[in-house]
Amino acid sequence: MQTTYQAELYCQYKMKIRLREQMAAYRQRTGEALTYAQLAERTGLSRASLESLGTRPSYNATLATIEKICHALECSPGDLLDLDHPADLREAG
Repeated sequence: MQTTYQAELYCQYKMKIRLREQMAAYRQRTGEALTYAQLAERTGLSRASLESLGTRPSYNATLATIEKICHALECSPGDLLDLDHPADLREAG
């Protein structure tokens, strides 16, 4: 059973998708700069979805979406995702 404190603490965590950073890292590794349109072709995702992921770090993406992006950018989910801890959120707020 979860206590109220545990539930509040759980809700304070925030997952960020670091798409732009991983696109830049891909460019550094390969010398190939990908546009959202090119990444859309490689992943089968819409360009609009990728643009949302790139501009809204807390965009709610499915695991299938994360997997497709990781395959296309040759990175791991740990490279693409970042979890803000409650202390980090207090400092930012």
